[in-house]
Amino acid sequence: MVWGAYKGSTHRLLGFVFFYAAASVVYFLKNSIVENKKFFVKDRWWLVTIALFGFIHAWHARHTMNPDGLAYLEMGEALFRGDRHAIINGYWSPLYPTLVGGFLLFVRPSPYWTFAAIHIFNVFIVLAAFATFRILVGELQMRLRVSPDSPIVRAYRFFAYSLFFVAAFNLITLARVTPDMLVAAFLFAGIAVALRLEREPKKYSYATLLGAVLGFGYLVKTPIFFIALFLFFVLLARRVPVSRIAASVFVFLVIVTPYIMSLSLSKGRVTIGDSGRLNYAWTVDGVKKYIHWQGGPESFGTPVHVSRILAESPTVYGFEDPFGSTYAPWRDPSYWFEGLQPHFIWVGQINNIYLQTGKLFDLHKWTLLPVLFGFLCLLVMRGISWGWMREVFRQWPIFLPMVGGLGMYLMVDVRDRYAGPFIILIWLGLYLSLLNHMQTSKGRIVSMFLRGVGVSLCVIVFLSSIRDTVGVGQWLLYGENPKDHPHMLIARELSRQGLADGDSVGVIGHHVAALGAYWAYLAKARIVAEIPEEGGPDFLLGTGQQQTDVLNAFRSVGATFVVMEGAPDKNIPPDWQSLGVAGYYAFKL
Repeated sequence: MVWGAYKGSTHRLLGFVFFYAAASVVYFLKNSIVENKKFFVKDRWWLVTIALFGFIHAWHARHTMNPDGLAYLEMGEALFRGDRHAIINGYWSPLYPTLVGGFLLFVRPSPYWTFAAIHIFNVFIVLAAFATFRILVGELQMRLRVSPDSPIVRAYRFFAYSLFFVAAFNLITLARVTPDMLVAAFLFAGIAVALRLEREPKKYSYATLLGAVLGFGYLVKTPIFFIALFLFFVLLARRVPVSRIAASVFVFLVIVTPYIMSLSLSKGRVTIGDSGRLNYAWTVDGVKKYIHWQGGPESFGTPVHVSRILAESPTVYGFEDPFGSTYAPWRDPSYWFEGLQPHFIWVGQINNIYLQTGKLFDLHKWTLLPVLFGFLCLLVMRGISWGWMREVFRQWPIFLPMVGGLGMYLMVDVRDRYAGPFIILIWLGLYLSLLNHMQTSKGRIVSMFLRGVGVSLCVIVFLSSIRDTVGVGQWLLYGENPKDHPHMLIARELSRQGLADGDSVGVIGHHVAALGAYWAYLAKARIVAEIPEEGGPDFLLGTGQQQTDVLNAFRSVGATFVVMEGAPDKNIPPDWQSLGVAGYYAFKL
């Protein structure tokens, strides 16, 4: 059973989901953009700038890939080959790989351009995120207690767009293939609709739209489930009619329940997703990270599915592939960590919060320093008072979901691409609270301050984009250079040496183990065994007999080639063939 909700429902459910998604987007845009006919006039330069920088960043990274991105890519491809079980995954959520798979099916790129196509697809997501962010900013502007014609309103909008600019290209970025920009789009849309529902509580249309936005947001990434709970609580506390909240919750449940049921049935336990518990175990509890968990520490459970140890000194791990993927250990980490029992330990949790708080401050030390500096200057200009603090508490409907969401990451792992959307919304709320207590006579000075902070953020993005811009400029001048795509060069060289589609290979990793073996995807090979990065140097330093034992271990699981990744170009055994890229060598078994 594919979705597990009820037999034979798959096509009807998918049709309903996509139809409702399309209808929700059309309705949202109709009521928020089309009615404001000045939108494309006022913000056209921002649209053009974001599209241009999106293309520059995406094209400079066109041939790059990351482990998470490859997992999403293969899930999407498997779905559109007819394997609907592929998106029932305890670690990776289903909507982003579905969209990626659909986009690739539509454009049909060659293997050489597959990674580039996904990066370009993410540019469209950036533009969608900006559209939802613009609507959110419009809602926030209505909370400013100044005249709509005040220069503060225009300066606040410029400041807000600058925050989005730095979040999109310096925090979340387009260098990685992840759903984080899509998460930001749904987060902005959800907050905007919730604020509008608070302002116009009689409209059922906004209530149902909020449920749809949050439901699809959960299908992008699990943390949106908890953001939804925060928003429903906010609306209840702000005395939005219970009937409207119930309608929103109903639509939310209609969208998320089939997936939660099917995921829970596939795991044999009730779950909304295992990404949180796994990251908690890896980061806080000290469980072996990411791959090849063999059990332990003591009392943390025993793995149900485990990689086999084929040889010692160095350790060679072999693994089955129940997914039909390039690299099974990362296709669904929840499968390999089935049996894990995370523990809440106060000492470890407090220590981790301290470490994650330091990472959060690091973001403000560099990228967001102008925001912090500008806020402190305005605060000194206004003067710290209980009136301002009361205004901050008055805006708690904005802060609660954002602080709650950021708090979730503080407990586990704060990364720029996770925390970015939450951080900029918290800053927008803080500036909003402060501006509402500034004297009207200082409007011109305040607006200059806001614009100065915004310009500083834009300068940071411009400076950090120089390398990307130069790279794209060289491409425009000199054309495509195959050396810019090293993984394709490796795949082609392996094919020339005799690797066939579907062949099994082994990997000796010297940097990120087989998590970074994107050449295997392009070569249509399956990785069935590996020596992780910590064991790579031991292989080269081992005796001839030890190297023979390792190669026999790879041979025992059906590998036809063994590839060394990132190896030093010395001490390479004579029977190993270069793959045309520095540090990559292959041995045919």
